[in-house]
Amino acid sequence: MNRAMLIEDTEELRALMLVYLQQLGFTVAVYSAGTEALVAVDNGYTPAVVITDLDLGSDVRGDDLILTLRKVLKDCIFLLWTSHVLGTDIATSVSAIFLPKDANRNQIWSVLQEAGYDHHP
Repeated sequence: MNRAMLIEDTEELRALMLVYLQQLGFTVAVYSAGTEALVAVDNGYTPAVVITDLDLGSDVRGDDLILTLRKVLKDCIFLLWTSHVLGTDIATSVSAIFLPKDANRNQIWSVLQEAGYDHHP
């Protein structure tokens, strides 16, 4: 299943990550808020990969979103996409993988492979 869920509140970053994920062969559901992503999962959407920003503005935080989604999406890979100075520690605290905001397509693919994602682009 090559489905990914992307949650990012900044339009430019959302568009950039969407392109990277599509180039890697993903069909991507894109959301600007975590609450939208939760509704999609409640309605049966099951991605293989979730990539979320940590700071989603006034919406739920990305780490809290991961904790909630993890209860339903048992076999999903979660990436916390952030430039926060404690990004690695925060990602680890929710059993997610840290992905720096400046990651390029090849770095994203490498992180996914290291996490056990085995579908080829």
